[in-house]
Amino acid sequence: MKYFHVHLSVTDIADSVHFYNTLFGQEPTKRRDNYAKWVLQEPALNFAISQASEQGSLGLHHLGFEFDSDEALEAIGTQISSIPSERQRQQSSTTCCYAKSNKYWVDDPQNITWENFHTLSEVDEYQDSGITKEDGSEEPSENCVANGCCQPEQHSETPSKSSCC
Repeated sequence: MKYFHVHLSVTDIADSVHFYNTLFGQEPTKRRDNYAKWVLQEPALNFAISQASEQGSLGLHHLGFEFDSDEALEAIGTQISSIPSERQRQQSSTTCCYAKSNKYWVDDPQNITWENFHTLSEVDEYQDSGITKEDGSEEPSENCVANGCCQPEQHSETPSKSSCC
């Protein structure tokens, strides 16, 4: 595993970037209007924030691990293969968070989503833009519809929050 990954949804990108710049003592590694990512060496952390959608929830979006090779990613894919298939999703060469990646998504028993990924290349789009129809409108690509593009499936069950650590 290369980096532990944490992704949060926030209401105000500029305010949050300022806060995390101060907390981490460095500028983001990647910055866009609706997204920022810090890659920290100590601890090895890939920390990302994105603008929450109107219907989206704030706070923890997902956790995960960024791998430095497809071979390492395949190893985690094999590891999680015993988890019930309805809790797993796989994406190949998908565009998300301004990067093209291969991914294995898995939900833990509390429905916290874990994204395990290997980045193939950087891109200029936040997510798969979909298919442009003749009238100029867009519809999500089949890959987006099936796998959620940057948005892990939301479950109807919400984990209970505790005031205890």
